[in-house]
Parts: sequence; C-alpha cells; structure tokens
Amino acid sequence: MTTYSADSFLNSPAFLEIAIEDAVKLVAKTNGQSYTLTLQALAKQVPNVVREVTKLITFAAEHCADEANAGRLWK
Repeated sequence: MTTYSADSFLNSPAFLEIAIEDAVKLVAKTNGQSYTLTLQALAKQVPNVVREVTKLITFAAEHCADEANAGRLWK
C-alpha cells in the first residue's frame, strides 16, 4: 500500500497549479482585493500574501495526503 505525504502533493505540478490558484482566490476574497491584484502582490513577494498563500497550500497538501492515505481520493 502506498503512503502519501504532503511532500508528494507539493511535488506535483498539477496539484500546485490548482492549489495556488485557489489559495490566491481565497486570499484575495479575504482581503477584499481582486484576484489580479493579489497575484501581483504574490509575484512581488509581499510578505503577508506569500505567508497566507503558502499556509493555504501547505494545509491543502496535508489534507490531500490524509485523504489519500484514508482511501478517500481517486488516483
């Protein structure tokens, strides 16, 4: 049986593409900003935006690993 880790998801380009987009959307909504403005802030490495996006992506990877290990994710 395969055991999944958050790192296995973080090393997946497909996962990162979706997770980054979703995280940026959530940070934008939370801050009352547009997606584009938040994406620009991320590109400029604004510390609080980078921190929040990173936190959300890490949480998503951990959650996906837990779900995969419990057999609740499709391959």
